[in-house]
Amino acid sequence: MKSRIILFVLIGLFVSGCVQNFVLEGQKIPEDYVGRIQPGITKRSEVLQWFGPPEQHKDPNTVKKLLQQVDAEGEFIKVDHPAFKDAFVYEFSYGRTEVFSIILFTYLIDDHKKDLLIVFFNPDDTVKYFAHRKGT
Repeated sequence: MKSRIILFVLIGLFVSGCVQNFVLEGQKIPEDYVGRIQPGITKRSEVLQWFGPPEQHKDPNTVKKLLQQVDAEGEFIKVDHPAFKDAFVYEFSYGRTEVFSIILFTYLIDDHKKDLLIVFFNPDDTVKYFAHRKGT
């Protein structure tokens, strides 16, 4: 009887486990600078100074050049679509995953959050409009 108990305890120890994972991606988006962005007034250089280089840069001229190279401009893709506007995209992601398991019991925490800032620019390099979502 004691050997069975010892065997079950040993099996329980071998089939149990704990895993933790933390992920930070990108740079934090400073909230005080987001409040300073003013459409028509704030310049591209100020956005770069406050937030650094963007995670993504949407440049409509690049899209036009690519479409001209394949001789497809205007045939099936509208170049003035919002996805091709001149914009900077800033993202900060935070993620945490924890798993604890013993035989038939498993406990899981999966917590992922993201901050997002998209700044669109006018042809004169002033901010046209922007969108900010705070998720962390």
